[in-house]
Amino acid sequence: MGDLLGGFKPVNVRNLAIPMKEEFDDLFSSTGISATRNQKYLEQLGKCVAKGQWSKASKLWHEAPPMFEKILSELSKSESYETDG
Repeated sequence: MGDLLGGFKPVNVRNLAIPMKEEFDDLFSSTGISATRNQKYLEQLGKCVAKGQWSKASKLWHEAPPMFEKILSELSKSESYETDG
């Protein structure tokens, strides 16, 4: 039993969060959403991850899908106006 438990390493949240942040940044940039228009959000997320404020970083990550859906909705509305007009 001791051998089994001795084989596990303690998990460092930073080791999990940094690759996730890098993946998020890659996905964000690949969507075509303006990073300059979302600079404040991206800076805030970067600061939270750098400081180890995982609860705040998690909340910011959870804000991303609704933000993206809102942007897509606005884009589709503007495209429908362009095709109708």
